[in-house]
Amino acid sequence: MKVLLTGGNGYIGSHTTVELLNNNFEVIVVDNFSNSKRDVKEKIEKITKKSYKLYEGDIKDKKLLENIFEKENIDAVIHFAGYKAVAESVIEPLKYYDNNLIGTINLLEVMKKYNCKKLVFSSSATVYGKPQSLPIYENFKTTTTNPYGTTKLFIEQILTDYSKSLEIKNETFYITILRYFNPIGANDYNTKDGTGVRDYIHVVDLAKAHVLAVENFKNNLNIYNVGTGNGFSVLELVDTFKKVNNIDVPYIITDRRIGDVDACYACCDKIFKELGFKAIYGIEDMCKDSYTFAINNKEK
Repeated sequence: MKVLLTGGNGYIGSHTTVELLNNNFEVIVVDNFSNSKRDVKEKIEKITKKSYKLYEGDIKDKKLLENIFEKENIDAVIHFAGYKAVAESVIEPLKYYDNNLIGTINLLEVMKKYNCKKLVFSSSATVYGKPQSLPIYENFKTTTTNPYGTTKLFIEQILTDYSKSLEIKNETFYITILRYFNPIGANDYNTKDGTGVRDYIHVVDLAKAHVLAVENFKNNLNIYNVGTGNGFSVLELVDTFKKVNNIDVPYIITDRRIGDVDACYACCDKIFKELGFKAIYGIEDMCKDSYTFAINNKEK
């Protein structure tokens, strides 16, 4: 299967590229490098001992997308591309609406033109806003507390409406929406220690969830939480980081991040039952690996 990754050189996208290559997928990436580096391709190919095609450009450029689909005969798309900073989205909402929504609409139109009927969308737990209770299930009411989350929710609605329209026409188009549970919180939250509680998930686990999603489209529209099902506060994360890496971690208690919620963690029963996904790595693994990555990739 040939899979196109939009934003595939970014943090989650690059790890997913590794997992796809290791599972013998043929990978095509389009990335504008607004939040990634060009040397990532070389690193991925060194790790996997496999190559992939990389197109530089923005998915808001419809001609570029058409050129890629014309040349590559894409079977499925994993859509990562989009601005993603919560606080920035509150300050610059129009930037987020323009980039995230227009890029997605372009992608859908080009996929339709070239008869590509499988899409995995990178969504977020931010679509649940301030959850009614914990843990969070996929059927919870969706609402948002910041423009970044709203773009994700709007795109989910676009995908839902698009899927329904094709069902009416008896056309098949498989869509899987993955709602990630991995943002970082700040302080002054209504939690046990005043810092945000989050369901942190290792990026390798997250990447493997994308491989399972692209291999197993169950219905025309599928929505899954992707997390560990466990909530940790920022201070718990700091303490774990200090312990497993045997280092001191200076920190400053400051104002809470604008547009954020107190606590957010998932029920992941559905994705386990339907796709067989279960996160393997725990919070200590995440702290060890993130520190190792930082040490190995620090600027000299």
